[in-house]
Amino acid sequence: MLQGDHFSALDLTRVPAVDRNQGGGARRALVVASEVGGLSGCENDADAMASLLRANRFDVVRLGGATATRAGILAAYDRLVRDSRPGDAAVVFFAGHGGLVPGEPELRFIQPTDIDDSTEDDFRGVLAEELSVLQWRLSLRTANVTTILDCCFSGRMSRDWPSAGLKARARDGKWPPGGIEARRRAAAEEFRRLRAAHPRAEWYDANPHAVRVLACGQGQLAHERRSPRFGRVHGLLTAALVAELTDAPDRTWQDVADRVRLGVLNLNPSQRPEVEGPVDRVVFTEDTDAVVPTLPVSVDLLTGQARVDGAFLHGLDSGDELLLVPVERGAERLRAKVGVVSGGSAYLTVEGDAAVPEGVIARRVGPRRSKQVVRVDSRSGPPPVDLVAALAEVAEVSPDGGTTGLLATVVVAEGRYRLDDAEGRALHADWRPLDGLGLGRLRREVGHLVTAARLRDLSLRADEDGFDAPVELAVTVVGGRPWSPEDPVVHVGERLRIRVRNDAESGKPVYANVVDLGVGGRVTILNSAEPAGVELFAGTGRPLGADPGGHEPGLPLTWPRGLPAGSARFETVLAVFSDSPQDLRGLTQDGVGHRGRPRSASEELAELLRPGRRDLGGGDPAAVRFVIRNLTFLLCPGGDACAH
Repeated sequence: MLQGDHFSALDLTRVPAVDRNQGGGARRALVVASEVGGLSGCENDADAMASLLRANRFDVVRLGGATATRAGILAAYDRLVRDSRPGDAAVVFFAGHGGLVPGEPELRFIQPTDIDDSTEDDFRGVLAEELSVLQWRLSLRTANVTTILDCCFSGRMSRDWPSAGLKARARDGKWPPGGIEARRRAAAEEFRRLRAAHPRAEWYDANPHAVRVLACGQGQLAHERRSPRFGRVHGLLTAALVAELTDAPDRTWQDVADRVRLGVLNLNPSQRPEVEGPVDRVVFTEDTDAVVPTLPVSVDLLTGQARVDGAFLHGLDSGDELLLVPVERGAERLRAKVGVVSGGSAYLTVEGDAAVPEGVIARRVGPRRSKQVVRVDSRSGPPPVDLVAALAEVAEVSPDGGTTGLLATVVVAEGRYRLDDAEGRALHADWRPLDGLGLGRLRREVGHLVTAARLRDLSLRADEDGFDAPVELAVTVVGGRPWSPEDPVVHVGERLRIRVRNDAESGKPVYANVVDLGVGGRVTILNSAEPAGVELFAGTGRPLGADPGGHEPGLPLTWPRGLPAGSARFETVLAVFSDSPQDLRGLTQDGVGHRGRPRSASEELAELLRPGRRDLGGGDPAAVRFVIRNLTFLLCPGGDACAH
């Protein structure tokens, strides 16, 4: 560790996690402006954000100029951590330059006002790894954490946007490699100590308690320009975010992200803001609101043809009805149907041949049915009509025992039911009542099995011929235990290391979403730190779930609590590669065996219909191309089930 440095001198394991069940309610914010390297809007950003936060009852600590040094930022962040309690709200905002040190891995950092005072032994930037440690410490104190970064973590040269008056918030420099490496090692050590001190707080790939609002993607530049609304120079993200939170303060972060992203992309198509973490939260609270199920819509500016890319991912077919909803508030909604599905896209026919405006999302009208077959085995007379009707909303129902395309069997006896898989193995040990809640749960879980089966069957169905880059999904067992790619077997308690790679020699980046299709139909998006896809430049690969410092603990394999453990079952890791960012978080679902509260019919249906999202605005995007790689393995729960 470097002596005398505020960050590396801290003993992070002495900052205890606080019982989340205690009271609280204070609101605190740290707002930092580092206006160096020719920037002129950072102080304006900090003023605007501080005013917004004070209007929302936050106590604001404002740093700028001589107080926004590395030591000043770290000391203020540390005070925020120590002052926070359960139920409190904490916000950290930074406006300034970002930087990047190329290499394996790339190192990103924010630039405090004393960045130019760096020496070989004393790097004055704050690494992303250091920010991750601080954010985890903060989320151990309170789960209501929001981080907003209006900067760029890339040192690449700015694209040419002089006519728009844009200035990049990225700055190259000759940064001291020895000082940077010392900071990286210190952050890695602190992160390992935190993991050891708080083993039950372990998380994979990204902190699940913190909302992170980022100005751009990992390989993009953030920009500033004069804001017509505010009459001063502002970062594109901050201007759009402050305006949106002023006009609609009680929205979810997902709603805010959709509108902010549209506004920024319309000004600069090369800058895509992102919101990560629990995006269903109402801003600056822990309250959640159902994220409205939507589908991504693109419009050809020459022909006006509207389409939904990735139709195979979202299960769209000819005749499906959609409601087209403009992101802009108050705009007219349109009704449409899927006409044809071609080249991986669903092309829409709009009612009345109305023109589809820019910035539109789509919602399904009516439930989505599948061609997957569910058999009903009624052992006490004809199957109940309401049971058959509930299943028919999400699958084909076969009461005669047919097995073609069989997905599952519902066994009915004496007013109760049990759900079995296609091989006749029970998916839950208990017999459940055929009341309204039981039928709602059955419909939801069968819908989850349908979605998981559809995703598992995708494999190479995407148009690989049109996908330019050779890509790879690599999965290995932590510890070096050999396994056969032809017949891989792993056990509960083991961990998998997952890497994705773009083997192209040149060309545009590709984006990888990695999906875990669990043994009970659970669907989890594993790239939570980059929800629009892990950005892979030509000739590069990236691990998932790497800790600061490069350690890869791997994805822990678990067994759903409510799923019988009498036999091993298949699990699949699926990598969806695309040639533009794609947010597939809408595919996430609990699956069978997850113990949660009963849901209303509307909640269950919303769960079944939640899709992914795509950028809105920013010109006329070409149809997105996909290619898929997967690996299916046998997961053994332990005991006699693993006698192989």
